[in-house]
Amino acid sequence: MPQLVEFRDFVHRGESVIDQWLSEQPKEVRAEYDSMFPILAVLPERWQRPWVVPLHGPKYRGILEFRVKVRVPYRIFGFRGPVAGQVTLCSAVCKNQNKGIQAASQDLAVRRRIMVENGEAGTVTHV
Repeated sequence: MPQLVEFRDFVHRGESVIDQWLSEQPKEVRAEYDSMFPILAVLPERWQRPWVVPLHGPKYRGILEFRVKVRVPYRIFGFRGPVAGQVTLCSAVCKNQNKGIQAASQDLAVRRRIMVENGEAGTVTHV
């Protein structure tokens, strides 16, 4: 099956922020995302609940939430782009953290999307 979407990670100070975040989570969390993203890359009909949910509100327009659950819910936030056929993953959170940390991660995704779209930050292939 041909890959329709390439997943990319936001780069901050030369490091993939999502790879760094995943390395700090239980191994099962990385395994869940490692199995989800290849499926999403080739099956656009899977871009729906429970795996993918768009955030609500004008502030979060275009931000997607990629969901897995390993004892507790985990979320990676991203957006389509910067070019067609790409999705950039730019922040993440464990849903057992307080609401302030969760909101800050969503806001960070918005800021990082703007940075990528303005050419102020780069991306690397998600591994």
